Amino acid sequence: MPNSPAMLRTARSGSTKAHWDGNAGVSTVFDLPENHPLRIAHKKSLFNRAEIEASQQCGCFYCKKIFGPDQIVNWADPNKPRAQQTAVCPECGIDGVIGNASGLEITEAFLEEMRAAWFGEIAPH
Repeated sequence: MPNSPAMLRTARSGSTKAHWDGNAGVSTVFDLPENHPLRIAHKKSLFNRAEIEASQQCGCFYCKKIFGPDQIVNWADPNKPRAQQTAVCPECGIDGVIGNASGLEITEAFLEEMRAAWFGEIAPH
C-alpha cells in the first residue's frame, strides 16, 4: 500500500511545520532522523529516472504540479548512468520530482507537505 500524506504526519502534532519550526524541538528538516518519512520521500527525488519511467503519475514538490512521466524531457546528472539521472520538473525546472512507482501517493497534499518541509514555504495556487 502506498504511503499516504497521513502516514507522513508521524511524530508531530498540528501542522507539518511543527517538525522544523522548533515546536517539536526540530529546527530544520535536516534535523529529522534519516528514517523519517519526509527524509525518505526526499531521497526518492534523486537519481530517479528508472523509477520515474516506471511511474504512471509524477509530481513536483516545488510547484505542486502533477503530470505524467512522458512530460519530463530534462534530466539532471547527465554523467550518471541513464537509470540514475534525476528528473527535472517540466513546469518549474526544479529537481523536486517524485513518481508513484516510489510507493508514495502523489497528491496535492503530499506535495504541499514536501514543499513546506524542503523549501519552507507554501506554494502559490
